[in-house]
Amino acid sequence: MASSTGSSSSGDMLSENYDLANKLCSPSKPRYGDRFMPTRVGNYWDRTYSSSLSLESVDRNKYEKTPPVLGSKKRRRGESDDTVYARLLKNEILGYEISDMKKTDLRQKDILTPAKTLNRRLFHYDSTQRSGNSSECMSPYSTSPITENSKTLLSSPTMSFRKICQEPYKILDAPDLEDDFYLNLLDWSSQGFLGVGLHQSVYLLKMATQKEEAFKLLSYEGEPYRAVTSVVFNNSGDLVGIGNSRGMVEVWDVTTQKRITQRFDHSDRVSSLSWHGDVLFSGSKDRSICVKDIRDYSAPPNNRLINHSQEVCGLKWSGLNGLLASGGNDNRLNIWDCRGTCDKPLFAFDEHKAAIKGIDWNPNEHGILATGGGTADRKVKLWNTHLGTCTKTVDTGSQICNLAWSKHSSEFVTTHGFVQSQILIWNYPAIRPSSVIQEKAHKSRVLYLAASPDGEDIITGAGPPCETLRLWKVFPSGKLRKHIRSSVKLFNIR
Repeated sequence: MASSTGSSSSGDMLSENYDLANKLCSPSKPRYGDRFMPTRVGNYWDRTYSSSLSLESVDRNKYEKTPPVLGSKKRRRGESDDTVYARLLKNEILGYEISDMKKTDLRQKDILTPAKTLNRRLFHYDSTQRSGNSSECMSPYSTSPITENSKTLLSSPTMSFRKICQEPYKILDAPDLEDDFYLNLLDWSSQGFLGVGLHQSVYLLKMATQKEEAFKLLSYEGEPYRAVTSVVFNNSGDLVGIGNSRGMVEVWDVTTQKRITQRFDHSDRVSSLSWHGDVLFSGSKDRSICVKDIRDYSAPPNNRLINHSQEVCGLKWSGLNGLLASGGNDNRLNIWDCRGTCDKPLFAFDEHKAAIKGIDWNPNEHGILATGGGTADRKVKLWNTHLGTCTKTVDTGSQICNLAWSKHSSEFVTTHGFVQSQILIWNYPAIRPSSVIQEKAHKSRVLYLAASPDGEDIITGAGPPCETLRLWKVFPSGKLRKHIRSSVKLFNIR
């Protein structure tokens, strides 16, 4: 009995020592889930599944031979939502590092190195190690489930899927068109009339007909010290406001071609005008902005806004926001709330370093204003008027003469003077140029700009030695699907 008991106890001790030695000498194996998923790194899925399951099953030559034109629904390679989603999957599953949608030629050997291939574990259910790219350490406080490269990819602008013609489809002669940065001599009415001030005269051109019909609306011939300095139509297109160099503002009826009223509300030239229903805002070189309801011809101005120290050369009312934006030669941008008693601006910004003439409100989003500075500034700035802050600043490299938003897409156009007389199309909200219309769209500064009523065309004007008006097709049609901000649409939402 004693001997059997001793042998049993000694055997238990030996087994315990053996287990302890194994624990100390050999590391414990990690425990995985009950599923086995093979690693597919190195497989070329685009060769195996060359049709609908391909990650980037797009024929290169198909679009390189015949690039899409304006209005086409075709897109270049790299532009489809499936391709964006495929690149997102490559980043998250296969360990790629794609962060730019503009890269069109992607090869696994160029992006996924052998070291990363060995360290990458696809569908590896290990609770002790994250199944991510070993070179990327995600913060435990990150609120995003994707890597930094994928986040950059989704926020990067896609390539332009439409080609803008580099030649104007029509050129009109505009003799005596002034070469003055501070004037606003061109506008396009909602009824299809084009109004242009040529020195001492204002001409109207009916653009809707096949053969343009031009006629002279007014003329200051015989008055050597009076010239046209600003032209603008009201929203309905039946009235046109005209400012001149003597500080007078006139309102004409386009249909009857008769003058409704004229007033000397300023002591110097009227450089900018803007309409709000029956109310006309006029900005002058006398540093003031007059607010006048034209239904009461004989009454004095309803209000006079004063916060500029030099000429008011940019003026734009926003019916969407109920605000007036004014830019001056004093490099100041003022935001006015004129719906009530307005003694001082709602916001006053001094971040531009040159005169602010190019001003326009985003028609598709509340409270977003874009402005452009002159030669010493050369910057496009975006403003959030709800918060009163500048949200984006981009240096364009040349003087910004005009700015206008598209009605149907998240884009805007700028025209430039010194040093490059070009026309740029910008996408929003990235604020990157998506298209450039010639390095020399005109032979001189592109000082004047107006958009067509349908929102597809623009007309630009330049003074001597060019003295022409040129029409361009730059924006997509309103019948096409509007621009979607996100680079990828997982659920195909329209």
